[in-house]
Amino acid sequence: MSDRVSVLTSDGIEFDIPLAHRQMSVGSQPGCDVRIDHEEVAGVAARLENRGGCYMLQNCNPYEVYIGDCGVCPDQWAEWPNGQQLLLTRSVSLTLQCGDAEQQSNGDSGSGSDDETGQEPTDAKKLIQLIVIAACVAFGVMMMVMRPSEQATQSIDGFAKLIKDIDAVPELTKDDRVVRRYLQEARLMDIRYRRGNPKPIMQAYQLLINHPSICQADFNDPTIHARIRRYAEQRLETLGSKK
Repeated sequence: MSDRVSVLTSDGIEFDIPLAHRQMSVGSQPGCDVRIDHEEVAGVAARLENRGGCYMLQNCNPYEVYIGDCGVCPDQWAEWPNGQQLLLTRSVSLTLQCGDAEQQSNGDSGSGSDDETGQEPTDAKKLIQLIVIAACVAFGVMMMVMRPSEQATQSIDGFAKLIKDIDAVPELTKDDRVVRRYLQEARLMDIRYRRGNPKPIMQAYQLLINHPSICQADFNDPTIHARIRRYAEQRLETLGSKK
């Protein structure tokens, strides 16, 4: 299967777009290679490059976008890993699906090692492995120096995990779609105003918590609604301490 992006909007519309070129534009205007006809998407919202199987994305918006939990500033380039979700606007998200990665995964499970097949990792794969190792080392160092109170919050799921699990629900109800939109909007406010007054961010998270599906969820339950509640309340607590 060829590389593609899966587009999902907050009102439940989902479709795939193949990635047919090495350099591509992402946006709403007709000339874009990855065209997303949505009122929130800019004419050219991003640029995408396939660099030896590693996709790099440039944010062309005047505000930050998010790949997973990592913010990408305006004009900044960032790696877009396979399977990661890109929050392009408050209502539009894209997930990268690399066909080669899926085929490689299937091949690994049904065949021998690289030595047996005579194949060796490409330079791009070696680079990705080094990046992953460096990230793991950095995370370990961060955990060593982190305050105990901060370590305790690591059990709370992040935004990307919550969105992924919501999208995995076979049939989203109308309330679930509203919750998903509120969660995306709160995260977008978190990104845009993180260095300023936290009040608009807190209002967005409070709106999410006030939704009946969230406020009525048992805080300690493993359900998606309870996990979203824990995430939102943790953000409110953190933002409240910055006032």
